[in-house]
Amino acid sequence: MSKAAEALLLLATRLSTACPSPCLMIEAGGRLAVANDAARELLGLGDDLVGRSAHDLFSVGWRELELIARDGDADLLTDVPGGHDVPGGHGVRVRLEPITDERDTLRGVVAFLDATRSRRPRSRATRGFTALFGTDPTLETTKQVAERFAATLLPVLLLAETGTGKELLARAIHDAGPRRDEPFVAINCGALSPHLLESELFGYAPGAFTGANRQGHDGKIGAARGGTLFLDEVAEMPGPLQSLLLRVLEDGTYYRVGDNVPRQADVRLVCATCRDLPELVAEGAFRQDLYYRINGACLSLPTVRTRNDLPALIHHLLDELASDENMTPPPIAPLALEHMLRYTWPGNVRQLKTALRHGLILSAGGTIGLEHLPAEVSGGLPGSVMSGAVPPGVVTPGVVTPGVVTPGVDTSPIATAPPHDTAIPTRAPTSAPMTLRELEAERLRRAVDANGGNLTRAARQLGIARSTLYRRLRRHGFLETSS
Repeated sequence: MSKAAEALLLLATRLSTACPSPCLMIEAGGRLAVANDAARELLGLGDDLVGRSAHDLFSVGWRELELIARDGDADLLTDVPGGHDVPGGHGVRVRLEPITDERDTLRGVVAFLDATRSRRPRSRATRGFTALFGTDPTLETTKQVAERFAATLLPVLLLAETGTGKELLARAIHDAGPRRDEPFVAINCGALSPHLLESELFGYAPGAFTGANRQGHDGKIGAARGGTLFLDEVAEMPGPLQSLLLRVLEDGTYYRVGDNVPRQADVRLVCATCRDLPELVAEGAFRQDLYYRINGACLSLPTVRTRNDLPALIHHLLDELASDENMTPPPIAPLALEHMLRYTWPGNVRQLKTALRHGLILSAGGTIGLEHLPAEVSGGLPGSVMSGAVPPGVVTPGVVTPGVVTPGVDTSPIATAPPHDTAIPTRAPTSAPMTLRELEAERLRRAVDANGGNLTRAARQLGIARSTLYRRLRRHGFLETSS
């Protein structure tokens, strides 16, 4: 017996007798080797626990457990089968500690379990396509088509506005596909600088640059091996990286930064963007050959403003948020609901959830009134509520309005309003339908106007970085291009 095997056996013995907290030991490969009495009691599984697959218990495969354990800062939130006091399953937070040998080879993980009562996390397996709640016909059609494509390994391209649930759909496709037991790895191509994106996506060799990990880095392509790689905001990928990604899709090989040894990629690719990719291809901003490669199946998600199930969606999200806060879902005052139904929701479901959480907290569990909603929803900002006629920027189901990247909230100092000579003009009324480019320009103009010319607040309302907003404004001629 090797020293590593002896160490594992000793650890297993100690876990079964000495550890007071609920804990398990999972062998490399995903088999549960040891469970102490506290874990058996928490999970309500008795002697049937040992020998089971970790996937049966946590709904994630061994590769994902390995990645979480090595991450160090990440925990797994999941539902497990019903215990002695919670029928039908309960939420458990799982903290994973790696067990490695002298060569840093992972031999197993120790899983420390903590039952969560105030929050009810949902595992990937129980979410699936049901995570995309709604009865809207466009959404239902998208889910039905996505479920059929999920069974294949075709690349999938998701075109939808920011905040509509593109990552939820990507995860659902992964969960319903043949690689469901392998990792799902996501990266936002618009949130990183080109150099950082390359090293995060493709990895880097030891010593590739100053500050690099001395052991190198496998990158997201390596981490997703055997599973699904989700490239969010793929339209923001710089041209040189588009060429490298095309090589991965054409012959399955790639190089880590600073490495001269080719590696083999094995990923199912799902890409998403809220930009108009065909227009970008026509402008030469996105490679045509790459576009055809990633567009194996093209799916879109409806915006909140075009959905016909908005009342049901509002109450469903409120129920979820109240459950997360261990509260009873409060009623919504008729006037508040009317404003929510008339608001344009440029940030879609993400913004809707934020507004509901805002109202839930301010109402302190009582009826959510108009005064509890964010100012832009309640009418505190000009142009925030529809007035009967469909405003510019509202599109019909199935048509994607070009959006912008979502790298996070900008915390830089507040920007000043544009000078008077660069004020954003209002589009003249016309009976002709607006092009996608005009829709984007109108959306930017409305956001800047609604925030009194404050570009930081406008970017925040749109869900983009201020630098991205500057770039979009210059592209549409609202700001002068710097020399």
